[in-house]
Amino acid sequence: MRTLFGDTSWLVAISAQRDQHHAPAMALSAKLGRYRLVTTEFVMAEFLNTFAAMHGTWSRMSAVSYLRQLQAHPDVMIVPATSDLFWAGVALYEARSDKPWSLVDCTSFVLMEQQDIAEALTFDRDFAQAGFTILP
Repeated sequence: MRTLFGDTSWLVAISAQRDQHHAPAMALSAKLGRYRLVTTEFVMAEFLNTFAAMHGTWSRMSAVSYLRQLQAHPDVMIVPATSDLFWAGVALYEARSDKPWSLVDCTSFVLMEQQDIAEALTFDRDFAQAGFTILP
C-alpha cells in the first residue's frame, strides 16, 4: 500500500468545505484510492490551531471530531510528538535558516526522511523545496 505524509494544509482542505483547496483535495483523494496516511501530533496541533479562530465552538468541535476519526482509522498513523523528533526538527530549522520552513514543517521533513516517505499530501510548496514530491 502506498504511504503518504499528511500535512496540515491537506487535512484542513479535506475537512473544511469552505477551504479554497477543498475541491481539488477531494478529487485527488478519490483518485488515490486506498493509501496509508502518516502524520504527526505536531501537525495535528497545527491543524487544531487553524480551527481555533475560524468559526467558534462548532468549528473547533468539528476539527476534534475529524482528528478522532483519523486516530481511529486503520490506515492512519499519527506519530507521537517526541522530544527526539522535536529536537531533530529544531536542528533542521537551525541548519536551514535560509528557508522559511516552520518548525512543524521541519519535524515533518525529519520524519519523512526517517520513514522513507517521498510524497506529501500538502498545498505547502516548502515540501517540494525540501526535496519531496507534493500531491496534488
